[in-house]
Amino acid sequence: MVSTDEVIAKSNYVSYDGYKVLELFPKSAEDVKLIYSLRRDSKYYGIEFWKIDKFVGSTARVMVPPSQEIEFIDDLKKNRIKFKTFIEDLGETFNYEKDQIRYYALNDVTSMGFKRYYRYREINKYLEHLGKTYPNKVIVENVGKSSEGRDIKSVTILPKTNSSNTRNTIFIDAAIHAREWITPATALYGIQQLVEGKHQGKYENMLDEVKWVFMPLVNPDGYEYSHQKDRMWRKTRRKAGMCVGVDGNRNYDFQWGATGASKNSCAQTYRGDEPFSEPETRAVRDVLDKLGDSCKMYLSLHSYGKYLLYPYGHTSKLPENWREQDDVARAGADAIRQFSGAKYKIGSSRNVLYAASGLSQDYAYEVKKIPISITMELPGGGRQGFDPPPTSIEKNVKETWEGIKSMAIRIVEKYSKNFKSNMKTKQILILLTVELLSLSLLTSAASIKSNIIGKTTYEGYKIYEVTPQTDSEVEALSKLDKNADNYGLDFFRHDKIPGHPAEVMVEPKSQSAFENFLQQNDIEFKVLVQNLQRTLEEQEIENNRPSFRRTLTKRSGTLDLTRYYKYEEIIEYITNLEKQYPKNVQVFSGGKSYEDRDVPVVVVTNGDGNMQKETIVVDAGIHAREWIAPAEALYMLSQLVENATAHEDILKTLNWVIIPVVNPDGYAYTQIARMWRKTRKPSSERCIGTDANRNFGYEWGGLGASTDPCSDTFRGEQAFSEPEAVAVREVLKHFQTQAKFYLTLHSYGNYLLYPWGYTSDLPENWKEIDALAQVGAAAIRDATGTRYTVGSSTNVLYAAAGGSDDYALGELGIPFSITMELPRGGTGFDPPPSSIERLVTETWIGIEAMARYLAKYYSVRNITQHTDADVKILNEIKRKSVEYGLEFLRHDKNLGGPAEIMVEPSSQSAFERLLNKNKIKFEIRVNDLRKALNEQEIENTKQSLRRTLPIRSGSLDLTKYYKYEEILEYIKNLVKRFPKTVQTFSGGKSFEGRDIPVVVVSNGDKNKRKPTIFIDAGIHAREWIASAEALYILSQLVENCTKHQDVLKTLNWVIIPNANPDGYVYTQIERMWRKTRKPLSDECIGTDPNRNFDFKWGGEDSNDDPCSESYRGIKPFSENETMVIRDVLKKFQNTTIFYLTLHSFGNLLIYPWGYTHDLPENWKELDDLAQAGAKAIKDATGTNYTVGSSTRVLYSAPGGSDDYAMGALGIPFAITMELPAGGVTSFDPPPSSIEPLVTETWIGIKAMARHINDLLFDFNIRNTSDLIFF
Repeated sequence: MVSTDEVIAKSNYVSYDGYKVLELFPKSAEDVKLIYSLRRDSKYYGIEFWKIDKFVGSTARVMVPPSQEIEFIDDLKKNRIKFKTFIEDLGETFNYEKDQIRYYALNDVTSMGFKRYYRYREINKYLEHLGKTYPNKVIVENVGKSSEGRDIKSVTILPKTNSSNTRNTIFIDAAIHAREWITPATALYGIQQLVEGKHQGKYENMLDEVKWVFMPLVNPDGYEYSHQKDRMWRKTRRKAGMCVGVDGNRNYDFQWGATGASKNSCAQTYRGDEPFSEPETRAVRDVLDKLGDSCKMYLSLHSYGKYLLYPYGHTSKLPENWREQDDVARAGADAIRQFSGAKYKIGSSRNVLYAASGLSQDYAYEVKKIPISITMELPGGGRQGFDPPPTSIEKNVKETWEGIKSMAIRIVEKYSKNFKSNMKTKQILILLTVELLSLSLLTSAASIKSNIIGKTTYEGYKIYEVTPQTDSEVEALSKLDKNADNYGLDFFRHDKIPGHPAEVMVEPKSQSAFENFLQQNDIEFKVLVQNLQRTLEEQEIENNRPSFRRTLTKRSGTLDLTRYYKYEEIIEYITNLEKQYPKNVQVFSGGKSYEDRDVPVVVVTNGDGNMQKETIVVDAGIHAREWIAPAEALYMLSQLVENATAHEDILKTLNWVIIPVVNPDGYAYTQIARMWRKTRKPSSERCIGTDANRNFGYEWGGLGASTDPCSDTFRGEQAFSEPEAVAVREVLKHFQTQAKFYLTLHSYGNYLLYPWGYTSDLPENWKEIDALAQVGAAAIRDATGTRYTVGSSTNVLYAAAGGSDDYALGELGIPFSITMELPRGGTGFDPPPSSIERLVTETWIGIEAMARYLAKYYSVRNITQHTDADVKILNEIKRKSVEYGLEFLRHDKNLGGPAEIMVEPSSQSAFERLLNKNKIKFEIRVNDLRKALNEQEIENTKQSLRRTLPIRSGSLDLTKYYKYEEILEYIKNLVKRFPKTVQTFSGGKSFEGRDIPVVVVSNGDKNKRKPTIFIDAGIHAREWIASAEALYILSQLVENCTKHQDVLKTLNWVIIPNANPDGYVYTQIERMWRKTRKPLSDECIGTDPNRNFDFKWGGEDSNDDPCSESYRGIKPFSENETMVIRDVLKKFQNTTIFYLTLHSFGNLLIYPWGYTHDLPENWKELDDLAQAGAKAIKDATGTNYTVGSSTRVLYSAPGGSDDYAMGALGIPFAITMELPAGGVTSFDPPPSSIEPLVTETWIGIKAMARHINDLLFDFNIRNTSDLIFF
């Protein structure tokens, strides 16, 4: 029986009476984003998210205390997030669970029945029994003590032999989090299966190959506390600050303390006061240290959620070997699905779940160099998820063990010598050329043509995965690919990049010669599918099984996502949609196929009758065997029509035209010949069909299109020889005027590709298309972890002339044209029916994001604050600007002062409602920011094309903005032409490795002790005019030096023309980018360099939100760019008399302090200097500048460079000069404004330099070696 000290004491148990558990149902990517923002909201401190991931359609579970229930539910309702109460009273649920547990008692410590959860003492007794009973097989060790003095045990299960072949180790730990009781139960089950004699034969092969090390109870103190006091206890039990316990899975020494780990000692995710502060995590570390490089897999068991996760937790970037880790995880997931039907989600922790740093899996992979490192989140159970009831323990542990076994087998295959086929060292000798292979195959070539009429079976066909590792292997395989049709091969996928696997279908008669070729060229391969026909038959059975069950729902118009629709069913589905939604759906035939089937076209609107709206045209099923593409098209229709309320925004501004199956003859024929790709019109006496995606009349017949009628890529006898291609052409022409975006759906490969397919050159508007494709790729990655490659077809994949996307852009001028290659499944082209729902929902996330990107535009609003209430409300809005999707481009906090605010697409309606509610008047200054900026970019590009010679000659071109490389080239040419007066050096490297150039200008007298004026520009990336001004100053001081001898004879000049090159380069893609480019988390990139200097850093008004435009950084000088300015300032500290930093916009000359309303001691001298500059500009051009201290004139901004120069380094004069506004956002004066702005600004700067000269004269320190003035 259970000992008395282990009986649950109700009187001392933490109460959860009145706590509710809610289930949340995100229906869109926006809902997911909102739920994550609620999770981060500090006001909901007492709320705990038990289950949450980034998958649209997944259910989140949240524990809500009574005190926060009303407010939290109100927020859900306000954001229109659907929810229901999952547990009405958590306290009652826990009481029921405690009553259940009491019924079970351990009768015999020598065996485990998995009918209940075992306690700490019982677990240890069982382990000790195994060690004594199987001394040659099991080693039980105490590897540490918990903070309360409990032993932490490890169990080593030895392989049968100790040869060098069996050094591979698999390490498994459990119960890092105390409340996850199912995890130690699973670890114990694995130990039992591997050790107990009656199970030995079943796992003999694995025992021979692998050493297993288990730590079944890492956190014994927390585990016991969760039994005795608090069922939901998660952390360790060591006193930490004001509270007890540390999250053991935030305490490891890799990216410790970064995103997703709390520094609040009372938080559930408290990271600890230092890495490895907990004896429990140190115990795991020490065991891993002992294992060394023998450990090939680290597996950490958690619950709950059904996830298999690999690194990283702190960033969305994937580890180098992510494909290998993904492969192992999928082996486990597949085994579990086959065993019980349970479906696990797979991906990196950050991409699938949330940010979390200091994780054990990340530490194991990065620090201990364990190649496969996986966190396994077991299924939920019970009422709250963490507590599968005792009756379901056995089911859960058995199911999980199936997955662990399969992952172990994959490890054996990857790392054990006995399972390798001589692939460790590559000594490439191409012994058997493609030509020799052709000799062995051509004897039967006539009988093995892949496209001969009448072939209906794939009996004996195999699919191989072939991985060339070197350029020579890629070349050999490419030669084979060029003649694939002659050899009985079909390359399903071939990236032609070392390390990227190709997938090849091979006819039975060709397999021996094909394998011989691969072996003799030492090219790695494995057989993915042994018999394609059997695989296809199994899928067909699965696909047909639900048909008879789903007739009623199909007739009602509801889409069935458990199977693929036949052509007739597609027609029936869209016909029913039109009947049910006649105002929103129109169906017509785009033409007839060769075999006289209709090519259906569906037009979807919001029912407003406006057919002149911009239109998205989508087609699918050009290639017959790509069944998932028509399935996606149907799912799109179901979302736009049957779920229209969720997509009102994109239906309001966009119409949709969808061709769900372009190639109906081929699609129907795939019911007989599953791998058929082409149309069905005879192409010769012996062969049938044309590749419809090589048959369009733009660069038809070019690279990548075959002239062989039997080839799978046959281009046709002429352009548009196929009625199916003609149908697409006619539909595109019909909607040509309205068509904004053409999207063609294919599979497989995870690609978003744009033109051109006939050349590696890029279209003129490639940046715009790339930006759109990146939006889709990012949305999918953020929601599911699936990664898409983006680029032009030829550069990313291969040449394929005559494609529909090239035709849409090149011939018809549809501005956005993209091919989307969906993920693989099954044998590649044939995801099983069980995968349809996952794939189509995931793909729709990307398509929906691209549509929203096109449907809505960033805008700029102007607001004048007419009342004190306006000022107060706008200040409050600014504090929440990140949450609201706003950026304040300009904000004068005074009554009557203006504000300019950039508004994200998704925030515009809500922002207008907020302003109207508070009766704040506004005007829309820019309605479509992207369009306006593109027009300016075109102007700048035209000027660039006209003026390449002036850069080479060293003369500054004032009709365009220089790119980073052009800035460097201009400086380089100045040095060459004026070596006596100009010197340049790199001040250091940016985060992305770019040089930050420093230019020193003198009159050539080599007097390094002269007083120095130090100028930097471009700290904020989008302020292009600042860098343009810095270059103009250089041109005047160097190329026009005779006019400026007065400020060169007495002064040296140090100029950094572009202090933030990474951000500046990035503004070529995202024009309004402001910060640096160092990632802070998956969601946020960059720090505001002008809040990152170490003088009063982190003050009262500094911003600690990493997503904010004014984020201060994790510490002073966290950014390479600010360190460079610091170091260069220090280098010239003893001579620098005046520090000037150039910004835009606002017509301001402002001086310290930026952290307080107080003024510096020498404020009068500073004010005089600034007034000298302002007066000179006013007198010359009439432009007015405002002069004063930063905080009094503008706003509080601690951590600024001017405050640092004066406050930390003692430079007597420090001024920020905000140049005038221009362009559509004020930050973007058009190229035509550059010359008047930079010449005007130089007038003021030169006046300030002359003022410095006068001061020097007055103090009589000119040419002295000791500048006592400062």
